[in-house]
Amino acid sequence: MRNLEAKYLQNQLTPDELKALREKVNTVSDDEIAASMQDRWMSDTIDESAVPVERLNTIKTTIDQSITPVRPAIFIQKFARIAAAILLPVLLLSTLYLYHENRTLAAEEMVVATGKGERANITLPDGTNVTLNSESSLRYSPQTFNQSERCVKFEGEAYFDVAKIVSLPYIIQTNDLRVEVLGTKFNLSARQNDAVVQLSLEEGYVSLLSLLSKEEKEVFANQQAVLNKSTGRITIISVADIKSNSSWKRGELIFGNAKLSDVLATLENNYNITITMPAHINRFSDLFTGMIPSNNLSEALEIIKLSYHLNYTLLENQATFFNN
Repeated sequence: MRNLEAKYLQNQLTPDELKALREKVNTVSDDEIAASMQDRWMSDTIDESAVPVERLNTIKTTIDQSITPVRPAIFIQKFARIAAAILLPVLLLSTLYLYHENRTLAAEEMVVATGKGERANITLPDGTNVTLNSESSLRYSPQTFNQSERCVKFEGEAYFDVAKIVSLPYIIQTNDLRVEVLGTKFNLSARQNDAVVQLSLEEGYVSLLSLLSKEEKEVFANQQAVLNKSTGRITIISVADIKSNSSWKRGELIFGNAKLSDVLATLENNYNITITMPAHINRFSDLFTGMIPSNNLSEALEIIKLSYHLNYTLLENQATFFNN
């Protein structure tokens, strides 16, 4: 830690070394930090190389004018004391700044969020990889993450590839569901305006807790859990092609007998657009089955056009379908 402190004061820390220093500071008590600071003040050699010779000469002249002549050895001793009086507060402020900055950052909540049409890839401190779909957010506290557990707060849709650490369970908190895993891969959709929360498990094992009904369920590979928000009940079903639920991550949006209203809402959210349909198209009774690209708006609109025998215009963020 002493070597890292020295490199910090010289502004020579790499990002990984700065992270390591913060972690070390978090593990020691305030008394130990105080003792380390005192030891550094009492024993460190001050680097004068950053102070111009002209400035040192000016300081020496000022001192010479304010004191009576003394033997060189005594002058050097007094000069050293004055220099120490000037430089030690600087060292103190630097060390206190590091301590305050570290404590402040540790107390803050880290937030990663995406807007409409955006996606983000995150690697958490434990090595877990998370891919956020549009309009999603993930929060965690650096101070408590990786301590007795790995806890994150989540809203939206994301694909989780959780690093396996047996001694540290991984916990995801949504408004309606608590998910606990060790190491696994799954897609989680927990959007605020949706009537259900869906978890599609590709690998491993997951334990679920409904916050409303307190019902607990276990989910295994190739199973999907559906939580009804209004009742708090959890339903488990087997899915032949479980990876289709995370197809958005691969640039595909796959629908099977989905209401047209849900399909259009997904496209609006994915591409950050507004879609208007003609009056004779019933959004809530018409069903759609097929694949629509999540990364090509023109092709996505062409699929809707051909499926419902319509035409369309696209002006800025407004797609308007109309009869041929």
